[in-house]
Amino acid sequence: MTPVDIIVDVPFRQGKLEADPPGMSNHSITDTLMAFRWCRIRDLRRPGFSLIELLVVVAIGSLMMVLLIPAFNSLGKSQMLNAEGNKLVNLINFAGQNSAAKNAMTALIAIPGNSTNVAAFGLFEYVPEGSGWKQVSKWEPLKDGLVAWCNPDYPFTDSSIPPPIQVFPAISYRGQAIPAFQYLIFLPSRSLLQSTNAQLRIAEGFATSAGPVTFTRPATGGGPANFYNVTVVAASGYPKIDRP
Repeated sequence: MTPVDIIVDVPFRQGKLEADPPGMSNHSITDTLMAFRWCRIRDLRRPGFSLIELLVVVAIGSLMMVLLIPAFNSLGKSQMLNAEGNKLVNLINFAGQNSAAKNAMTALIAIPGNSTNVAAFGLFEYVPEGSGWKQVSKWEPLKDGLVAWCNPDYPFTDSSIPPPIQVFPAISYRGQAIPAFQYLIFLPSRSLLQSTNAQLRIAEGFATSAGPVTFTRPATGGGPANFYNVTVVAASGYPKIDRP
């Protein structure tokens, strides 16, 4: 309620009225004015929070942050894993489509990083009428916080085994020569040159040159709890996705 100032046009002298207004005594007018004055003082007061209430709010907010930040980080890593897996699938599809459209062979090359993981992917094309293998896509590096590796049960072809046609040119990545790598070759029919399926796995983790891959979200059996597996079918060259 907004305080209201009431002005009574009656002369006072030492707290007493000179003359009583009609129908009112000194006592009743004085009491009325004191009551309005008290209402004005009371209305000017503003409600607030006590120190204990503020401390409780701060404690609840801190607890919510502790609980929610790991969940947000996990969600971000999962979305990044999906994005990188989808990027690899698109690269495989482009390799098959390029081979079929140009009646050429297209190679998907996996550049190794630390330990046994893969650092980047790129596409090379071989046209018989051309001058041999040439790179047709930029290198696609894997984002930090993720690791990728070729499944030894469904391997890529190792660079120690040269393709049946012209060998690959000298390959470099970020200014460094890459002496060894793994590859898949897509034929003009889109099928793979190798007769067996190939699988590449991506998971949340990191790798160092001193040891094996470490998963940031390991499963009970020691493998990754969150992964993105891409299997390239040899007969068709199409990718198959496996997610938990």
